[in-house]
Amino acid sequence: MSQLVAETYDFVKKLLTEELPGNFLYHNFTHTKRVFKSTKELIENSSLSEEESEILLVAALLHDVGYVRSCDEHEARGVEIGTEFLQGKSVEQTFIDKVSQCIMATVFDAEPSNEMERIIRDADASHFAK
Repeated sequence: MSQLVAETYDFVKKLLTEELPGNFLYHNFTHTKRVFKSTKELIENSSLSEEESEILLVAALLHDVGYVRSCDEHEARGVEIGTEFLQGKSVEQTFIDKVSQCIMATVFDAEPSNEMERIIRDADASHFAK
């Protein structure tokens, strides 16, 4: 696991366990860990580059953090939180933009436009198959 992925994991764990209301029985840190694990499994069977894999893992961790701000458009709120976090880590804007696109690909009726977006959508819905 890269340093950035490890730092994102710790950030998301703290954020969701400390700031997410206790009545969130599904979109919580347990769900995030499942999506992260499923994303890793899907990456292992893909042809993604190391950078694309890192983008996807960071996006998987951040994809539902917007729930700490609002249930409405939580993906967009997650992009805001993720952008702020990643900028604080001096991550390049192109990397942040790709993470944001992956997060927005998890919107219920979004149509994925590339392999990374397809992977994160599949990982987010993988609990249906398990």
